[in-house]
Amino acid sequence: SSTLPSALSVSYRSAFLPATQQTTAGDAVITTDINFTITGLNDSAEAMYGYNAGDVIGINLMTLLDFELVGISHKDAIETLFKEGFWKGDLIYFHKKRKLVYNSSCTLMRDATGNPTMIIISTRTISEKLRHEKLLAVEQSKLQSLLGSFSETMLFRSFMKNSPTLGWIYDETGTLVYGNPTFLDILGLPPDMGKKNIAEFTSSPEVLNKILKRNNQVLRTGQPIITEDEFADKNGVMRHYLSYCFLLPVSDHNKLVGGHAVEITDTKKSRREI
Repeated sequence: SSTLPSALSVSYRSAFLPATQQTTAGDAVITTDINFTITGLNDSAEAMYGYNAGDVIGINLMTLLDFELVGISHKDAIETLFKEGFWKGDLIYFHKKRKLVYNSSCTLMRDATGNPTMIIISTRTISEKLRHEKLLAVEQSKLQSLLGSFSETMLFRSFMKNSPTLGWIYDETGTLVYGNPTFLDILGLPPDMGKKNIAEFTSSPEVLNKILKRNNQVLRTGQPIITEDEFADKNGVMRHYLSYCFLLPVSDHNKLVGGHAVEITDTKKSRREI
């Protein structure tokens, strides 16, 4: 049975909600604190999401339910909710290998002094036709994003192919998926080598750890990094480079680290730093 306060268990039509935010008795209603920890849900919510109220009270909504919002990130939706006091949109709920599309609205409740105290989330089903339209729209959006990022990656490769500076792309596992001709020549790697893990073309644990650490930082933060690097070329000559590494997001689940470097060996020698 419902664990919502009696004023909310049947309907949202109460004095403290504006008319534009009213919901009906059939809506699935969940209440949470301002950190999205569940404090109650009605019978419709139990049926919609497949959980008993007694099992989920005290659990964070964001970790309990696997869902994504249509056309907006979780972060932006939450910012809108806390800034404007209300957010409304569509969500896709992943449940038992199914994609269920719902229309949802969130209301931020405040006390008499204006401090936020509770979030009320009301969700309702939408028509089958509209459900398919929204699923298609989401997939098209993901495809456009993927193609756009892929085009940017190909443009980067084309640019770096003719660049006198070193250029490279690593994946998340530390595998070199691309090296421009200058990069491959300096390291003595064959042009047709294909993908190769860092450990396969450097015998220096120090260089290996530095590259992996730098790549992981870019992947974790999304921010570019500038470093000064020293390593031996294919002839064993020590060279110095100023490197710039940055994120190449191919998709939500696939990210690459791109980079290029300018040699500064002669500059350092002229300054008698080596």
